[in-house]
Amino acid sequence: MKILNFVLPLIFLCLKLCESKPKIQNALMYLSQYGYLEPNAMGNSSLVNAKTFKKSLKEFQSFAGIPRTGKLDKLTLEVMSSPRCGIGDKVGTPGRTKRYVTQGSKWRSKSLTYKITKYTNSLGREEVDKAIQDAFNLWSKYTDLTFERSDRGKIDIRFEERNHGDNSAFDGPGGVLAHAYFPQFGGATHFDDSEPWIIGAGSGINLYQVAAHEFGHALGLSHSQVNAALMAPFYKRQWNNDLDRDDITGIQKLYGGKGGGTDPAPPPEPAPPEEPAPPQEPAPRPRIPGFPGFPGFPGFPVFPGFPRTPRFFPGFPRHYPGFPIHRRVFRVNF
Repeated sequence: MKILNFVLPLIFLCLKLCESKPKIQNALMYLSQYGYLEPNAMGNSSLVNAKTFKKSLKEFQSFAGIPRTGKLDKLTLEVMSSPRCGIGDKVGTPGRTKRYVTQGSKWRSKSLTYKITKYTNSLGREEVDKAIQDAFNLWSKYTDLTFERSDRGKIDIRFEERNHGDNSAFDGPGGVLAHAYFPQFGGATHFDDSEPWIIGAGSGINLYQVAAHEFGHALGLSHSQVNAALMAPFYKRQWNNDLDRDDITGIQKLYGGKGGGTDPAPPPEPAPPEEPAPPQEPAPRPRIPGFPGFPGFPGFPVFPGFPRTPRFFPGFPRHYPGFPIHRRVFRVNF
């Protein structure tokens, strides 16, 4: 019986460790793929220890806007398994925390062309053409960028599955939805054709939203830490079909605003919290005005019990040489 009491907890512990090992391995692959660990961390175990893993996990949790527990809790695993863009999160250098990030390259011309060289079988060609053009037009709404479809277009758009020749294989339904290349690499944009693409709302993946996000990369934007931004890395089940202020600020940083100005009607930023008013100094005690004939004398402070109507002290002559006689009696009213 004593042996059973020792063996059963040990078996239970081994089962828990065996169960958690795949989760840890998947988490390591995820963190390495999206820039939170060194790219070769999976091939060299000496690069990953408990401290490094916890630190990278906290960085991911911070970027995703969830509690920084440093643990593979339920919420963290849910976010890691949610549909997202295939571009890494740690690309470019932000000017401040929690904002858009520019990758470092942009197009020299504001008149850009694109071509669709491979379509999906889940949607009609006309539907795809319209969704792609609408996604480009969303960025034109706040800049002077123009996009025209051409057989010799610079930005190549394709629907592919699994390995498709760019060393960035898709993973089937769910997971990575699409990826795009930054301007310095040509802006090519690839969509995973195994996804259930739809137009508009529904249970599938909205092509318009994903295309608009990927074209943000093709124009030079990296992922944003602002959860409401279109350039956040995760697919949005609810979206208002427009850019967030963070997206607008980022794209105008690269290409300027509409007509050379700024955003014509950006959403208002939340007002900063008001600072508490500084403590007020106590008001000075009221004073009796100076005696007539002594200009500049400020008078005496009024203390409790002090007579409010000044009188001459007993024995003080009412007429002193050089002291003018003032027969009026003055009072201090409070």
